[in-house]
Amino acid sequence: MINYEDFLPLVLAEVPGCPDITATSRIRNAVRDFCEKTWVWQEVVPYETEQGEREIFVYIPRDSRLVAVRYLIKEGQSIAVPDELFIRAQRYPVEGEWEQEESKEKEARVILKPHEDSTSCPDFLYNDHSEAIAYGAKAKLMSMSTMPWYNPQLAMLNIQLFNKDIAQEKIKLVKGYAQKSLKVQMRRFV
Repeated sequence: MINYEDFLPLVLAEVPGCPDITATSRIRNAVRDFCEKTWVWQEVVPYETEQGEREIFVYIPRDSRLVAVRYLIKEGQSIAVPDELFIRAQRYPVEGEWEQEESKEKEARVILKPHEDSTSCPDFLYNDHSEAIAYGAKAKLMSMSTMPWYNPQLAMLNIQLFNKDIAQEKIKLVKGYAQKSLKVQMRRFV
């Protein structure tokens, strides 16, 4: 996990006079927005069912929030989440609970975002998406009209760059992070 303060050098240079605590808060919000809109933070986690398998309780990592359940995994097979299934609550595992074999029987691929009070996020968000997150944080900071760093033109530019990076990440998700084109060439059938 990487602290939100590690993003500060990418943000504070363009918002002179902004306190670290304000910038850190906007960085957290940008990370949360980025994760929620792109579905970039995905984990396979165990879950429990109750009341005739109509309700599930998903185990998610601490300092995270559940955005969505992408699909369920039963006996190694991916299963679409049934419409009538109700995700009733989130439970956080206690230490050592992840390694139990019985917790591996039912798993789900879930989409996560950082908790509202979190102080850090997964390393890959900094390593792979720090520039996009900085754009989002700067856009929020530069939109604060009563502050000395207010700059509506740069705020608009940063939000456009943030939205562009979100759109590019969504395209990667749809393509399954494939490196090559997914187009199929027509061939003659003989």
